Amino acid sequence: MSNPLEASPLHAELVAVQAVIADLQRRWPDEIALEPGRSSSYYALPYLFREAFPSLAASELRPLAVFCKLYAGSIFLHDQVIDGQAVDGASRSSLATPSLRILAMQAEAYHVMHSLFPAGSAFWNRLGSYLAAYADACLEEQRFASGGRPWREYT
Repeated sequence: MSNPLEASPLHAELVAVQAVIADLQRRWPDEIALEPGRSSSYYALPYLFREAFPSLAASELRPLAVFCKLYAGSIFLHDQVIDGQAVDGASRSSLATPSLRILAMQAEAYHVMHSLFPAGSAFWNRLGSYLAAYADACLEEQRFASGGRPWREYT
């Protein structure tokens, strides 16, 4: 039985996103894979809101979808590193490759978004505040996990 998604316009767009990421991959060593390695509905997020913007063609959402896949993928990978999980077979003491993958994924994601939002746009300030909040949450999680804060203070 065939997968109905394979014949849908969404599938074609997700394949096109993969092609863009494969093209970006050519700039990086093979060990620094831009492909997140896990599936997520976040990767299709721009297409889920397409009905709200009927004047946009699906292909016009592609740069945003590339950003979502690279950036969300880097966050998923980063969460594994922060949680001390082995990433792609790397031990906790050997985090160079996962760290470089995160760097590469985020660099390419920022590059794509810069084509949509110039340096002075409000997007970058908002993204910066979200990243600061994410960093704060990660540090707070580490305080609880390491015993720096007692679990009874967890809300």
